[in-house]
Amino acid sequence: MKVRKLRRADAVQDEGTVTAVALPATVDSKGGDVAAPGTPRDAEEADGGEWVDYSNNKLTIVVGGLIWLVVVAANVYAIVELGMGSV
Repeated sequence: MKVRKLRRADAVQDEGTVTAVALPATVDSKGGDVAAPGTPRDAEEADGGEWVDYSNNKLTIVVGGLIWLVVVAANVYAIVELGMGSV
């Protein structure tokens, strides 16, 4: 999973997720909407396109999958034993 890295406080925290929000526009003395020279208008352009990769490597994925399979097998065994009245 790749996630865009935000450098400034341009994000809103909402239930464990980070959502990029638009930056406020610069307004001139006549009320016109102008951007300052070199100032991006939204958070996605603010970081220059830098991405951070938070994905796991292949070995971690395989080990996690094997552990998950062992837990599933143990749960199935426990349910079958309870159903047969052995316990």
